[in-house]
Amino acid sequence: MAGGSAIALGGSAASTITGQTKLLVNTITKEEGFEGVTVGAMGGGLAVSAFGGIGTSEIGKDTLVDVKSGVNLAVFGGGLAASVQFPKENVEGLIPDSYKDNIELNKDAFQKGGTATATSQNIQLNLAKNTSNALVFGGGFAAAYQYDDATEPTSATAKTGNVNILIGEEGAEPVFPSNGDKAKYLKGLKESITSLQALNKDNFKDKAEATAQHLITTLASEPGVNVGVLGGGMALAWSRNKVSGESTAVSAPNATAATGDVTIDVLSGYTVGIFGGGFAAASGDAAGSVAEKPKAELAKTEVRTLTVNFKGGETIGAMGGRNCGCDWQR
Repeated sequence: MAGGSAIALGGSAASTITGQTKLLVNTITKEEGFEGVTVGAMGGGLAVSAFGGIGTSEIGKDTLVDVKSGVNLAVFGGGLAASVQFPKENVEGLIPDSYKDNIELNKDAFQKGGTATATSQNIQLNLAKNTSNALVFGGGFAAAYQYDDATEPTSATAKTGNVNILIGEEGAEPVFPSNGDKAKYLKGLKESITSLQALNKDNFKDKAEATAQHLITTLASEPGVNVGVLGGGMALAWSRNKVSGESTAVSAPNATAATGDVTIDVLSGYTVGIFGGGFAAASGDAAGSVAEKPKAELAKTEVRTLTVNFKGGETIGAMGGRNCGCDWQR
């Protein structure tokens, strides 16, 4: 993260950068091993809240995220805001027996997540022609999680100003010299996605490393490929049910990723999936519909306006004007 971090475990924590932030990625990724792979690069700061705390991270001026080379997964122009409510019984289990007599846990604090806010100004995000990227977000990432007995909502907000995403470079050669090369690459990418979808708690330990290696090998084989470029941010809200018994929650988590005007310029490369908006997902109690629950889990992304300019390269699938979101209820 190019910005600072503010972690409020009760009380308040604030991090402020009055000037600009710059994040440069210039690595060499080999087709074997994990050297040179960047995962989770953010141009903004980190704000976290728990136990009713207030965490705030703010960037005062513009942000530059300059991705010049390497394989990069989950790149955000903005920052990360996360608000979490920890169940008391889970924390109690982490305390050694020899200390339990000397530590008193405040039950009320454990029923609160608090508020986390990460703010950035205008964002310039560059993806050079020699990079391979997956899941690129112009905005920030907001995540809110709470347990079933929350007395106050957990709230996370990631805000950015205007966003400009520059894909490729003028005059760059095509990524795939022939249709055969393209077909070979897409076959490898499909196999990687299928393997990722097949991972579960039973086979994760045995297959996770090989699955990740296959994906990295595929991405590194052809620089200039971008999979999933979103102009907005990501917002996730999750409310966990009790194992048994009726819900006692009187609130629900909410996460918002808000972005100003978004411009995406495509100069070269092979890009699969350009989305003008962001990604929002909410998961909560299946008891009752969202309409019946005025305090239902809420995840939303906002983009004020969108402009996409196709000036070169090859793009497969472009959507503008709408955020892509989903809502799961258990």
